[in-house]
Amino acid sequence: MRNYLKNIKKNIDFVYKKNTTVLDENGRAIINMSVKSDDNFLSDFCNGDAPVISGRVSDFLENSYPNTSKPTPLTLKIKSDCIDEDEKIIYKNAICDYYTDKYLANERHLKRNFIVAIILGIVGLAVMALALILESAKESMLWVGFVDVVAWVFIWEFVDILFFENYVLRLNRIRYLSFIDMLIEFVG
Repeated sequence: MRNYLKNIKKNIDFVYKKNTTVLDENGRAIINMSVKSDDNFLSDFCNGDAPVISGRVSDFLENSYPNTSKPTPLTLKIKSDCIDEDEKIIYKNAICDYYTDKYLANERHLKRNFIVAIILGIVGLAVMALALILESAKESMLWVGFVDVVAWVFIWEFVDILFFENYVLRLNRIRYLSFIDMLIEFVG
């Protein structure tokens, strides 16, 4: 059984490594999308009058994003016979508006995380100073140990938010900017 799973993993890894990103003449990674029916291309909900893409379309686009460690300019080639000229303009704007909203929400989350991390770091240092004061005052080692653990929890949360959580948000920022800047072509 174990060898069977290793062989499956080896085959998937081989296909994954072989599956390189196709670039267009401008050096943009190409995402090919076939639309058989555009009934669910736009979300039923939007903020104001500007339509946005549905969750299924955004899932497809985000899952199709090239697996690279650097910012990647994109070209989306939508192959469809059911999209007319007016809808093409609407769909281009809907994609841009959707990822602009995601980008702005991501930026708010980054700012909030930064503020929370700084507060946690300051509280952690203050509690650490309290632990040192208690230790120098020859207080019970139980209280000193407890306060020390609390200080390290605050400091760890500071590090976790500032470096680990914000790293993911910075990667999302790059992806959202790539989607906002994405060149969209319709192939009939």
